[in-house]
Amino acid sequence: MKSRFVSAIVLMMLALSAGCVPSLTGAHYLQQEDYDEGIRSMRQELAQNPNDPAANYYLGRMYMAKQEPEPALPYLEKAAKLDPEDSDYHFWVGVANWALLNFDKEREAYRRALQANTRHVSANLYLAHNYLDRGEWENALAFYDRVLELDPYNPEALYSRGEALYGLGRKEEAHQAWLEFMEAYPDGVLGFKATENLNSLGDYTYRNYILGQRKITLRVPRFEMGETIMTLTDESKPSLSVLGAMLENNRKLDVHVVVFDASGAASAKRKALLIRNYVSRMWPEVDPSRLKPSWFGQGEKVETEDGTLTLDETVKFITVVE
Repeated sequence: MKSRFVSAIVLMMLALSAGCVPSLTGAHYLQQEDYDEGIRSMRQELAQNPNDPAANYYLGRMYMAKQEPEPALPYLEKAAKLDPEDSDYHFWVGVANWALLNFDKEREAYRRALQANTRHVSANLYLAHNYLDRGEWENALAFYDRVLELDPYNPEALYSRGEALYGLGRKEEAHQAWLEFMEAYPDGVLGFKATENLNSLGDYTYRNYILGQRKITLRVPRFEMGETIMTLTDESKPSLSVLGAMLENNRKLDVHVVVFDASGAASAKRKALLIRNYVSRMWPEVDPSRLKPSWFGQGEKVETEDGTLTLDETVKFITVVE
């Protein structure tokens, strides 16, 4: 057993010295983002062995990394034909076809990837995307659920599952799906989209704000009343910490803190000052004067897909413009 292991090591070293392990050299060039050199190297490999599936695959991957799907596709297809049991080869054939708008061939490639490996997360995910893009909501939902069985916190599946549910007219479930997504991923591009979707459904737990030059998603502060004092809920504090960090990092940024409260102006003022004082206390370098409170003893009217809605209690953050 030991001699077989040693022999395998010797063979691999010889192959490396001879430049015959394109899977290793190809992966290296991809990792280093040295795509032109990777293309040159893989072409040298193919000149010696044109039927090497790994060399074909990595040459295709280099072109894909350069956003050149047209020259990539033949090499990826050849790799998949030479080694039909490799699910990654079929998956990347699908990605290249997607980039070339060949959506039927894209779907076929992902199916072949899943025939080779039913647990291929990316193939399941991209097949779900293919179904979603074509309005096949049931199929999309089934594959997003499959992805989440394999990878419970996959952000694209968590978000897009809501899109599929919404397409099926299951709005309450879509609503819950986007809330679950926001609990795990409350920022980024998908966070913006999930927040817009929630707002459209009348849920303003989160809002998108433009603060300085940045678009940012924050959880709207909420408050709770103890026996004698009002405090911020624990769920409100992480977003206010983000706001404080932004103010500390950008000394030119000042922010209006606008509170709407249908229970009256006194309560609205109390909440606005509570936000200002919390941020300036947690971030001592942020002068309280940079958080400019204002308040309205009424709800805020917002637009949803079902018409105008009045939010009895909410908060807006608005960049101060001089």
